[in-house]
Amino acid sequence: MSLDDFALLDKFSEAAGISDAAYLRWLLRREAGSPAALPAPPKRKRALAASPPPAADPALLLQIARIGNLLNQVARSANECRRNGSALDMVQVLAVLLIIQHESESLARPSLEIPPKETAP
Repeated sequence: MSLDDFALLDKFSEAAGISDAAYLRWLLRREAGSPAALPAPPKRKRALAASPPPAADPALLLQIARIGNLLNQVARSANECRRNGSALDMVQVLAVLLIIQHESESLARPSLEIPPKETAP
């Protein structure tokens, strides 16, 4: 089939609300003399209403965005070092990445210390 043929097939099958394959089967049966009716379009499932995302602290979201921005800057530096073949700069970038990894892992671990309660004066 040519691209024009495929475009026509898509147009007619979409107008009928069925797949290309179902439309072609219907055409073949019709040409063979079968009184088959055009198949009914499949029923669409109702989309479930998505629950709203949980509320997040705007300050926390800002800090996460800043962390992402910094990681992008580190990645750009690493790519630049790789392109320039600068081994010393690459070692420095990798050291920064290891520090970031260590810090992010420490943030992910729950703290066992209980912070002291603040007392009002």
